[in-house]
Amino acid sequence: MDILPPELWMHIFAFSCTDGGFTGRSLSGVSRATHYLSKPAKYQSLCVVGRDQLFKLLVVLSRLPPNERRIRYLFIAGFDDTKAFDGRAMDLPVNADDILGRVLRLVAPSLVSLDIHRRTVLRQPSAFEIDFPLLTDLTLHGPYQSLHPIRLRPGAASFPSLRRIDIHHFSHRPAHFLQHIVLAAPRLTCLRVPQCSFTPYEIQVALGILQPVASDSEAVFFPPSLETLLIDADSLMARMDAFEGNARTTQFLKKYQKIAARDKRVRVMQGRREWTPVAEAQQQWLQDVARLSMLES
Repeated sequence: MDILPPELWMHIFAFSCTDGGFTGRSLSGVSRATHYLSKPAKYQSLCVVGRDQLFKLLVVLSRLPPNERRIRYLFIAGFDDTKAFDGRAMDLPVNADDILGRVLRLVAPSLVSLDIHRRTVLRQPSAFEIDFPLLTDLTLHGPYQSLHPIRLRPGAASFPSLRRIDIHHFSHRPAHFLQHIVLAAPRLTCLRVPQCSFTPYEIQVALGILQPVASDSEAVFFPPSLETLLIDADSLMARMDAFEGNARTTQFLKKYQKIAARDKRVRVMQGRREWTPVAEAQQQWLQDVARLSMLES
């Protein structure tokens, strides 16, 4: 430890702590000096699976001062069980969704990457009600029912640094999806969403391919920063509405393919499975964390 200056050790520890939290916990037990120098990176990258781990994380974060709970990369999964916790003795919420919201509020000031994975239908992800000043990557594994309503203050951005949004599933077409995304993330560069997120007309207007009709007072345009729009071919509507849904899905898909041929920012992707296993989602998150940490180093 005496060979290198403390600042260099801290940089090495920060570069190393990009897994689910194992490295940070291990370093803190090596020696007193290593514990002290690695402390800022101990909670830098965390993978939380299961409602018990989520509750324990809230307990830990609630006891830490703000300068010691600087989580930068966070993956949360497996908290769908609606069974209540007994957190009354510590003045903590007892519902899993309330606990998630409390955790996100505590880590929001420092968070760079957030991946939320769930299996049950949720009307609105808690992340869209909180300001994340440094968040650059957001991944939501649904199925989500809608993103409406998102409470945005006039003139304020909930995600001023957000560059990439990846939403895996909606249970049906969300209300005012484009309006909320554009308002919340004014510097967006990459958006990946299911086909049911918007209509071909809405996306052509948002891309500037079509002029909105005179009666369309809520026309939305993507920010100039958008570089990539990935549309996952979606078969969910077909299962929900049999023949009519299948015909509509096929019709929209052909239109999206024509849009992709016209605008190089648009790509139509092979539809992803309805539910991504936690292990697979976690592995993808770790790859994203490695990419982000390399860019920041």
